[in-house]
Amino acid sequence: MRYREKTEIILIKTEFWTQDGTSPQTIKLTTVFGPLRGEGLEIFPKGLSILYLHENHLSGSIPEEIGYLRTLVILQLSNNFLNDFIPASLGNLTCLSSLCLFKNNLSGLIPKEISYLSSLRELMLGKNSLSGPIPASLGNLTNLTSLNLRDNHLSSSIPQEIGYLRTLNYLDLSTNFLNGSIPPSLGNLNGLYLLSLNGNNLSGSVPSELGDIKSLVTMFLNMNQLIGSIPASFGNLKNLEYLYLQSNNLTEKIPSSICNLISLKVLYLGRNKLRGEILQCLVNISGLQVLRIESNNLSEEIPSSICDLTSLRILDLGRNNLKGPIPQCFGNMGGHLEVLDIHQNNLCGTLPETFSIGSVLRSLDLHDNELEGKIPRSLANCKELELLDLGDNHLKDTFPLWLETLQKLKVLRLRSNKLHGPIRTLSDENMFPELRIIDVSYNAFTGNLSTTLFQKLKAMRKIDQTVNVPTYLGKFGERDYNDSVTVSTKGLELELDRMHHPVSLSCAHTFLIYHFGNLTVISSWLEH
Repeated sequence: MRYREKTEIILIKTEFWTQDGTSPQTIKLTTVFGPLRGEGLEIFPKGLSILYLHENHLSGSIPEEIGYLRTLVILQLSNNFLNDFIPASLGNLTCLSSLCLFKNNLSGLIPKEISYLSSLRELMLGKNSLSGPIPASLGNLTNLTSLNLRDNHLSSSIPQEIGYLRTLNYLDLSTNFLNGSIPPSLGNLNGLYLLSLNGNNLSGSVPSELGDIKSLVTMFLNMNQLIGSIPASFGNLKNLEYLYLQSNNLTEKIPSSICNLISLKVLYLGRNKLRGEILQCLVNISGLQVLRIESNNLSEEIPSSICDLTSLRILDLGRNNLKGPIPQCFGNMGGHLEVLDIHQNNLCGTLPETFSIGSVLRSLDLHDNELEGKIPRSLANCKELELLDLGDNHLKDTFPLWLETLQKLKVLRLRSNKLHGPIRTLSDENMFPELRIIDVSYNAFTGNLSTTLFQKLKAMRKIDQTVNVPTYLGKFGERDYNDSVTVSTKGLELELDRMHHPVSLSCAHTFLIYHFGNLTVISSWLEH
């Protein structure tokens, strides 16, 4: 079917549904190209209630004439290439219950006429380029259940009228330029299961009223400028599974009421200014999978009770002021723990002696502490290990050649310890088959360093020009943790981080730290 003479839209496939066999009330058009012109809307039948044009290739502006389809209940134009302003005429569609303009190139203000749509239940305007304030008049949409304005250029403060939308269960205002404080009125949204305000410029304290939203399952307040303490009232959120408060300026101690969140799976408090100790009562959250409190001012010792969190996959306590020994039981968490990061603290004593057989540990970062003793041979049980960073400690041992058996190891950093003796290798041609980075500088190694070692490091000599991120840092698809490693080259220190500082593999694949203490390096290895 072709309507090119009217609309410049080519219909490759259509699906019509009717209730009486004559006039369709629902029209779904797929594989549609071209601009959506107002005169072309004449092709749609009277009484049309549902119009699906999402996930096509529509371009141009949304025509004012779309406001003439007054019987529309659902208007779905998401995932296209529509641009220009949202027409004010949409305010005429008073029967509309769902307006989805998500993921286009729309710009300008959110028209106040949207607030005339008293029957609206779903308003999806996210992933556009909308600017200006959020209209306070949206508080008139008292039947609204979902409001998504994420990934735009919205500014000004969050209107307190949003807290009047008592039927709201989904609120996403993330990744905008919103400022001011979080309105306490949001605590009235007692049916809300998702609250996402992350990636804005929100300031002030976190209102305790948010602890009244007992239906909450997910709360994102991260990447703002929030100050003050974590409200003790958050302990009331018994249904909460995901709590993200990282990258703010939160201070004071972590309230013990957090331990009441028995449904919690992810607790992310990193990159704040929290102080005090790690709560022993966290063991009450038996289903906790991710615990990240890195880059704070936490002190005291690490409680051994963390070992009883049998669902924990990721534990990141790096960049704090923690002291005392590493609990020996950490080595027994290998059946579920994938990431253990406690770097840049004041930990002392030895490494855990026993790492269990069948360990799923893929990243172990303990660098920049005061650890002593030997590198435990039981690390050879960690067959999934990809990153091992024990640098900047006081370890006194010989080169752990048995690490060659770790077939997935990509980063090995042992710099600035008291390791000594020659660097010997096994005869196996498959030693370190995936190793991209090795740093054994600033130790006391002696003897000759054979070219055979470098000839076997085959992965370091492979370059994939099509990949723009260092794939040896972090697990692909992992949302809650990405590895980083600090390397030294030519007197400079460079932190490589998969998520925040992508590095072209054309140079990152070839990082080999050339400071080998007192070793004599045979120069011809570069020719192989």
